[in-house]
Amino acid sequence: SHYDNFPVSGQGGPMKSVMRIAGHYEKAGTLDFIMLHFPEKLENQKNMRHPILFLSFLFTLSLFSGCAGATSVIQLTEEDNDRTITLQVGDSLEIILGGNPTTGYLWEMGPWDGKVMAQVGEVAYEAESNRMGSGGHFTFCFKAAAKGKADLKWSYRRPFEKKAAPVNSFQVHVVVSE
Repeated sequence: SHYDNFPVSGQGGPMKSVMRIAGHYEKAGTLDFIMLHFPEKLENQKNMRHPILFLSFLFTLSLFSGCAGATSVIQLTEEDNDRTITLQVGDSLEIILGGNPTTGYLWEMGPWDGKVMAQVGEVAYEAESNRMGSGGHFTFCFKAAAKGKADLKWSYRRPFEKKAAPVNSFQVHVVVSE
């Protein structure tokens, strides 16, 4: 599978699962996704008697991408390492870090103030290609939950090599205002 989940501590929820599944089937086509997961929605659409309802359903489904439901979504990558950013309560932060889990390496997140920055869902991984062993990107979603400061830190390492130093690290300093 090109989309795998790597469980981490934090809040999970069905919306992130839907987003993850929708992303997986995006390459196969939205209709394939709908037919597989929402066959009852297509029962009335077989003859396309209600194209407006069908298109409305597709539009609603397309809203399930990234960190949904946020006032503002800020995306950061490895180029933003050690950056300080300011968010408002309700804003979302999406951290996208390159990696290749087939090598055994994963991004492990250190402790952070979950009252200020709440994790949304689970970590998602997307491979860059269909080739076996290809790298991709890990995506971490957070929501600014309360006024304050939080340092978000990651280490890129093999979890089973307890004494080995990380081969890479990433951190961002977050200031949340009201």
